[in-house]
Amino acid sequence: GTKRSTLNAFTTYNLSLNDIHSFKFMGGINRVTFDETMSSALRTQLIDINNPQFSLANGAMTTDGGNWWEAQLGYFGRVNYTLYDRYLLEANIRYDGTSKFPNQLRWRWYPSFSAGWRLSEEEFMKDIDIISNLKIRAGYGLAGNQDAISSYMSLPLMSPNGTTTVNGLPVVTMGVTRNYNPDLKWEVKKTFDVGFDLGMFDERLTLGFDYYNSKTTDLLYNYAVKVPPFTYPTLLANLGAMRNTGFEIAISGTPLKTKDMELNISAN
Repeated sequence: GTKRSTLNAFTTYNLSLNDIHSFKFMGGINRVTFDETMSSALRTQLIDINNPQFSLANGAMTTDGGNWWEAQLGYFGRVNYTLYDRYLLEANIRYDGTSKFPNQLRWRWYPSFSAGWRLSEEEFMKDIDIISNLKIRAGYGLAGNQDAISSYMSLPLMSPNGTTTVNGLPVVTMGVTRNYNPDLKWEVKKTFDVGFDLGMFDERLTLGFDYYNSKTTDLLYNYAVKVPPFTYPTLLANLGAMRNTGFEIAISGTPLKTKDMELNISAN
């Protein structure tokens, strides 16, 4: 059977000082566990295919089974600060761990930061009636990924691979099932983003623009290795790197807005 358990919990606290300073605090935890157990049995040469029972077969019988378990645990926190409702700062921190990596490499910190400026709240923008909202923003942060691999890839696994005779008795032999790598660790993505949000005519026309530049390091990849010294011809390792850059533009408008009907058009 398969059992998956998920826990998400967080708390928030808001603080305002003299309508000048505004703080928002958030902290939480998330935990995911996955447990799967499997067993099977097979016997060939059924005497009656309409009555499939082990006792009604005279062929070889084989059995199989296994148990897979993995878990992820994360702690996170965020602080938002606003000055005069126009200058914005945000800081985030995550501390994530996974059972997929060795003990010394399974935990890692992931911080991120961002800042924004609501120009539309400044006095020099008050006379520009057509602009209802204008904000520029920028951010930088790290994020981890461990979804690219399955459990136990950093551990030596063995399974039965045959039989031999010891002192006249049959004995099951064991062999490794794949190459393992005790140095596996998180993929890490570092992203820088800068952009602006523009709202006009009481938000009936909006425009969002973003430029992003991200680089992912320690990409997990199966690459070819020599046999020997390795048992199998491929090995999973943190070797690759990838960079992505680009622009994102989102436009939306409300050309028709009445008491009974509203028409919205958007494009990305």
